[in-house]
Amino acid sequence: MEIKEAIQQLAKTRDEKYCKICVVDAVDEATRTVDVSPIDESAPILSVNLQANQSSEVGVVCFPKVGSYVVVAFLNPATAVVVLTEEIEKINISTNSDITIDAGGMVQVKNKDYSLADAFTDLIAAIGKLTVTTGVGVSGTPINVVDFQQIQQKINKFLQ
Repeated sequence: MEIKEAIQQLAKTRDEKYCKICVVDAVDEATRTVDVSPIDESAPILSVNLQANQSSEVGVVCFPKVGSYVVVAFLNPATAVVVLTEEIEKINISTNSDITIDAGGMVQVKNKDYSLADAFTDLIAAIGKLTVTTGVGVSGTPINVVDFQQIQQKINKFLQ
């Protein structure tokens, strides 16, 4: 064994990063986790994280549809996260207002310290920042921001 190989062996953390394609068995919105079954028929994986900070109540969370495919990445043997989804049942955007978009296109806004007009402004801003995802990755290009600005103007007129 060469010195280079010996150093590499010593430096290994034994935490290999890998992914598995799985089917969603259950979704827990309260804990923002899913239970999944790998398609390679290995043991089910429970409580897979849907967002980076599981104790947080803010951020963007995509809840996959039960029965759909997801890609689960293992950060270490004890921590798995959903990185890709086939079908989304609901998206929750939590800022100072909770904004939820479900699979049927229904948008719900739960006001906290905001007026209804501020909640709509947050919604329009959040939608305006969405990006298009292609087979190669995120394009970084906002979707029809001009159209969203027109929607915001119409909502503002309606609320006056």
